[in-house]
Amino acid sequence: MTPPAAASPREVFARLGAGISAGRWHELAALYAEDAVVEQPFALPPAPPRLEGRAAIDRHFRAAARGPSNCAPATCWCTTPATRR
Repeated sequence: MTPPAAASPREVFARLGAGISAGRWHELAALYAEDAVVEQPFALPPAPPRLEGRAAIDRHFRAAARGPSNCAPATCWCTTPATRR
């Protein structure tokens, strides 16, 4: 599930949602940069409130694969134009 270099933020987010919905947990970390940081301010223990690096994100998703999933379909509304840096 490695995104092409030209993927927009919206496309990457859509792939993330599709991967979660399909239970493809082992593929999701590939959507993140090697040095990505994910803040989870409402994470419930034992989930950490902050994940640093693709390896930590991968471990998090693989742990999620071992538990029950209760993800509901989500709608993402883009309120401002996505910009690339």
